[in-house]
Amino acid sequence: MTELDDFRPRIRNWSRAFRNRRRQGTSPLEAVLRELRKQAGVVESWPDDPHPGRIDYKDADLLDQCALRLSRDRLDVLRIEYLDRSPGIYESEQDARIAERRKSRLLGLKSSKWWRSFVTDAETGLMILVHNAEDHL
Repeated sequence: MTELDDFRPRIRNWSRAFRNRRRQGTSPLEAVLRELRKQAGVVESWPDDPHPGRIDYKDADLLDQCALRLSRDRLDVLRIEYLDRSPGIYESEQDARIAERRKSRLLGLKSSKWWRSFVTDAETGLMILVHNAEDHL
């Protein structure tokens, strides 16, 4: 395993925390109820979340602050890859390729050939920023 492979669970944690905080079309009452559930320690997960469990909000806040210092393109790639509402579990290899093509189109690419390299580049950029921030704490 590489250092980036060890870092990816932290990115998934960030994405789960970010998705839980920023839902469009939520009524004020639902937002208050969600906050009360969070304060009570109730684990709230995304429907069909492939990585259930507790969310480390402190670490997610650190990653969120670092993500905002990324270039716009890298941040867009991370948002498309990790904040997409699909669960990321595909029945076949063809379904996974279709999902990558859709994500590539969201970024404005005509081909999904380089999508994985863009994702790896954005993840690496975030990892470097987080490690630098942790070194200065």
